[in-house]
Parts: sequence; structure tokens; C-alpha cells
Amino acid sequence: MVYGRAEQWVGEEYRILRPGEMAHIPPGTIHATYNPHQEPLVFLAILSPAKLPEDLAQVPDPIDVSAQEPWSRLREGMTACRTLS
Repeated sequence: MVYGRAEQWVGEEYRILRPGEMAHIPPGTIHATYNPHQEPLVFLAILSPAKLPEDLAQVPDPIDVSAQEPWSRLREGMTACRTLS
């Protein structure tokens, strides 16, 4: 995290990340980053390794699962996120 706060989901668990904090997301793990806060969010995404293990390299990436259960309801009742233009 560089600036702001992020609601970082890894699987079905989340936490709020603040500047200087990070999250490790293992290959193949469903994850999402949201900003339901008033201040802007600036973060870096570092992808490593550059070459995935053979079994994971065959899977299309990214895959949008936001309309599938349980992912479609994980944020129910939480502060909505908005996109600034």
C-alpha cells in the first residue's frame, strides 16, 4: 500500500491494508481489492514469479468470478465502492 486504505480479500477473508502494509496472494487464489473509503487508494501489484508452475500456467488468468457464489455476496451489507472519473 502506498496511499489510502484497501479492503483486501484473499479467498473469503479480508482485512484493511494501510500504507506500508501488503498482502501475499498465492498463485491460483481468488482475490479482490476494494476501496470503500473516501480517500483515494494507491497501491502496487507485484507479480512473482514471472513464470507460473505448469499446472497453473494452463489456466486463463484473470478469471472474473464476481457473479459466482460465494463471491457475489461476500460484500453484502458493507460500504459500497464507487469509481471516480
